[in-house]
Amino acid sequence: MNKAVLLIILIFGIIGNSEEKKKEKTEIGGKMEKREILCYKTSEKITIDGKLNEDAWQKAYVVDNFFTWDEDGNLKPAISKTKVRVLWDENFLYIGAEMEDKDIFAIKTTKTIICQDDVFEIFIKPSEEKTHYYEFHITPKNHKLELFIPRRGCGSLGRYYFSSGIKSFVRIKGTLNNWEDVDEGWTVEASIPFSAFAKTTSTPKNGTKWSVAFCRYDYSYYLPSTYFNGLEFSSSAALSKRNFHLYEDYDNLIFIDENK
Repeated sequence: MNKAVLLIILIFGIIGNSEEKKKEKTEIGGKMEKREILCYKTSEKITIDGKLNEDAWQKAYVVDNFFTWDEDGNLKPAISKTKVRVLWDENFLYIGAEMEDKDIFAIKTTKTIICQDDVFEIFIKPSEEKTHYYEFHITPKNHKLELFIPRRGCGSLGRYYFSSGIKSFVRIKGTLNNWEDVDEGWTVEASIPFSAFAKTTSTPKNGTKWSVAFCRYDYSYYLPSTYFNGLEFSSSAALSKRNFHLYEDYDNLIFIDENK
């Protein structure tokens, strides 16, 4: 597949917590309210080892109920379940994702567009005023792609590669790249330094609001035959189109410091 086709795919979207503390999306298929994802500040040291076993993770807000799209472009619940947790401290945004996956697949090892593998994606737009946004990919091989996009659709994505300082660890429950056995899934634990967003914003404070979407490409032998190429796209945000770059539809990430 040539670079032009890969670019088109990426741009166009081949690309438990208490109820009183969150706004859930209440209907499928129509315009939905944006979810408020509460990101609690932690004083506990988070070790990036893919285990999510620190006490802070157990108390963190859980983002689930991911969406995919039917053949008519309407939202419906994703088949492959995903749970994402978020935390922060003075220096880092922490993200933990637990993903069901019956057929874990990843082969890429070079710095390139990696959405031909199973991939967990993080889209962050820190500022409403600036057009900047950020995109992070992590595969089951713990291969990463980092993009700073100053303006959506403005030129080849290859020129937007940058080094964010992200650290991640992946744990797999199953066998990588063997479609003949049924896997359980994979877990990602990651830390992104707030210095990665320096072109756009400063370190968040209590009450700071960013826009965010957590997304997946899940290639699987076990998906329904109606899924083209055995691929399910899914997103935590109720995107009005199958396009992960529609930041207007992203959910609100609210930074909470309970000591303030």
